[in-house]
Amino acid sequence: MKATVILPCYNGEETIAQQMDALARQNWQDDWEFIMADNGSTDRSVEIVKSYSDRIPNLRILNVYSGVGPRNPVAVSYTKAFGAAKSDIFITCEADDEAGDGWLEAMVKAMEDAHFVGSAIDDHKLNPDDMIRPNEGMQSPKQGFPNFIGPMKLPFAVGCTIGISRHLWKTIGDPDVDLGNTWDVDYCWRAQLAGFELKFVPDVVMYYRQRTSFQGRYKQGKQYGVSAAKLTAKYGVRSQARYIAFNLYQLTKGAALLAWSMLPGTRPPRHRVWRFANALGQLQGFKYVRNGRSKTMPIPDHLKPLTAQ
Repeated sequence: MKATVILPCYNGEETIAQQMDALARQNWQDDWEFIMADNGSTDRSVEIVKSYSDRIPNLRILNVYSGVGPRNPVAVSYTKAFGAAKSDIFITCEADDEAGDGWLEAMVKAMEDAHFVGSAIDDHKLNPDDMIRPNEGMQSPKQGFPNFIGPMKLPFAVGCTIGISRHLWKTIGDPDVDLGNTWDVDYCWRAQLAGFELKFVPDVVMYYRQRTSFQGRYKQGKQYGVSAAKLTAKYGVRSQARYIAFNLYQLTKGAALLAWSMLPGTRPPRHRVWRFANALGQLQGFKYVRNGRSKTMPIPDHLKPLTAQ
């Protein structure tokens, strides 16, 4: 078994067939397996995925939810799927996106001389024009990996685009489930702190689907804000006062842009609300930052200039 494609899912029936169709179209004919890490879906997600068993090789459904209490964070799904994988290459995707043609073959080929890779992202195909991010979007073929999340200015790959080797997983361990939505940023940073390089694969894309409802984007933005605060608490912050001031500025700017979006000819409120909600989440998550830096991997000397330490 050369590669394992991992898809975490909770109630993804509205979009998962589009991703499964894309995976079934992959032209890589070598030996690979597919794992759906199901977090206790109550819709038809599992039924839909099972219907592809004749088109996708070695398809498995992995139950990652015990049936008791709240659903697990997505990092738990990846952790359990990494442990269940039979190959030495783990490649991630998600239920609401769509792998581009040739994506799997290019990802596996890129890992012939790498332990950690990330494909490019396309914002255009699955989103309305007024929801597309500016400047080609995050992790586009032209922009490459983002690195804008503090407190460390190290690049990272979005979690639905990565490929890692079993060796890397054994070296740095499982994703940190306490970090919520920023588990992927942390995993990329930990890999680099351990001496691994992130390799960008610009020739293929994962078509990324934005949330488009006002409520959905507000909830997501706030969740990411709290998770970013936890990430800051883990790696430390140069100044807690500066952290508060920056996010108060972002909150104020986000509120102004949200109000501006009520005018005709501007981006709609559903687009603008994410920035406001993210800043609100980061301020609400200050309780984590206040407790100081958690014990984490030491920062090598050559990377310290890229951090806030």
